[in-house]
Amino acid sequence: MKIKLLVALPLILLLLVTQSLSASESEDYLIHDESCKNTSIYFFYGEGCPHCIAIEPIVKATSAQCEISFKSYEVYHNETNRQLLTDFAKRYCINATRVPAIFVGDSALIGDEQITKNLYDKIISAKENNMDALHYSKNCTTTPPPPPPLPTIATVIGAALVDSINPCAIGVLIIFITFMTSSMKLSRRRIAIYGAIYITAVYLAYFLAGVGILKFFHSFESMIFVQILVVIILLVGILLSFRDTYLTLTKKGKPLLAIPASAKGTIERYIKKGTVLGVIALGVLVAMVELPCTGQVYLGILTVLNTIDFNYGILLLSLYNFIFVLPLILILIFGLFGRTLSEFSEKKQEESWLMRYLAGWVMIFLTAILMDEIFKFFGYTGVAVPDLLKLTYEGFFIFAVASIVSLFVIFSLLRPIVKKRINIWYCSYCYASAITWIFLSGLYLLGVDVPKILIAGLLGMSLAGIWEEFKKFNFKYFGVFTIFSAVFGIILLYVLSAGQRFEFLLLVLPIFVLDGIIFLKNFEIMLTSAGDKGSAGKGAKRWQVPKEEKKGLREMLDHCCD
Repeated sequence: MKIKLLVALPLILLLLVTQSLSASESEDYLIHDESCKNTSIYFFYGEGCPHCIAIEPIVKATSAQCEISFKSYEVYHNETNRQLLTDFAKRYCINATRVPAIFVGDSALIGDEQITKNLYDKIISAKENNMDALHYSKNCTTTPPPPPPLPTIATVIGAALVDSINPCAIGVLIIFITFMTSSMKLSRRRIAIYGAIYITAVYLAYFLAGVGILKFFHSFESMIFVQILVVIILLVGILLSFRDTYLTLTKKGKPLLAIPASAKGTIERYIKKGTVLGVIALGVLVAMVELPCTGQVYLGILTVLNTIDFNYGILLLSLYNFIFVLPLILILIFGLFGRTLSEFSEKKQEESWLMRYLAGWVMIFLTAILMDEIFKFFGYTGVAVPDLLKLTYEGFFIFAVASIVSLFVIFSLLRPIVKKRINIWYCSYCYASAITWIFLSGLYLLGVDVPKILIAGLLGMSLAGIWEEFKKFNFKYFGVFTIFSAVFGIILLYVLSAGQRFEFLLLVLPIFVLDGIIFLKNFEIMLTSAGDKGSAGKGAKRWQVPKEEKKGLREMLDHCCD
């Protein structure tokens, strides 16, 4: 019996110690230091959040090392925890309620980068002051949120400028003013009032719709799925926009991104009403049915604005919509002062392909910005570059020379074959230089230490070549383009030297835009020359509206987006 007791007693003691340890472990890294028994880490995360998954083991290990209690709360699927996070944010005077988030002592750490850099020091400070985040409340001072970054402002203005020259909005206004002048015989004062009401209705319809969508976006805890959906919509819009560019340039079909044919009868009816309410309804209706023309860009801009403070987003949204209706205001003013709107209509039809082409590139810009946000969310850091491509400083210069020379020889040999099959603009040196700097820029964006002076030199040569090609077109605003080229080159050089890789990517894209314009402009000249010889005459005539039909309102509406 005594032997049994002697054997059982150690087992009972071992069981009690084990239960004590397991109880301690079940309370999420309970503290062992009595001086900080009221201090805890409060960790907020979302199920499926890659940043949260990556940072949680580090937080647990640090809390165990510092002997401090660790408490975690999932917020994506738990309303109580989400409200607790909001309460913490208010007491710590911060606007952000995104995850991962940690509150310890008097400090709030938002995002994996802040947590990794500062967690240990903040824990030590909280322990020294015996301060628990659950009972801490900061004396909040009303500090305004930071203004939106300059790239965001530039994106909004650039997108608005391109979106404002969409053929549909301009075409409907020209038809409306023409009809009021020729058919309704309204006075100049009446036309001014009706035109102003129409433009105001378009502005308010777009602006209020944008505010509603922006507010809807701000209600999401995480925008990742919305951003992915918008990127898909933008990619489809890019394909359709470039398709419409080709169709408009070659006159081989109707553009898809246009006002639906089913809505044109309703537009015609409201134009003929000639009343204030009819004009208001016309403006709202046109704003809605123009979505195939402008909706993709507008949705992309709203998604970008959702990444900044809501009030600043509303301010930039109002600026965007003002720029959007600015051409309409100018057309109305020109129409009131006796300028014939047929000139605008003809010019619009001539440059319709350019408007659609630029709209496609704006969508590419927005896609790049949103993809950057998506990559950040998933913690994507880029692909591994083979060591073979990591050359020495001198090696990159030798590679550039060898690449340009060899590609120049190849393109020169291919020139007769290509020109015989496809009569397109062809510059062997331009292509060789462009492919070289594109490859080197790609390596730079992937993190390879490519000499920046080499990239800058190659880009400078490309910009000089683009300037020379634009000079051949003899267009009216070449002086403005020259100033733009100089300023753009300096900004590009600054961003490159500052090592801002993503901003460099965004600034490189306009070079592709300009190259595309050169290619398409030469293609247009080739089509025009062929048309003069009779090879494209039939196609051109098929798209011309006969003079006797131009008086018909419906016939004009049928071609308002051409």
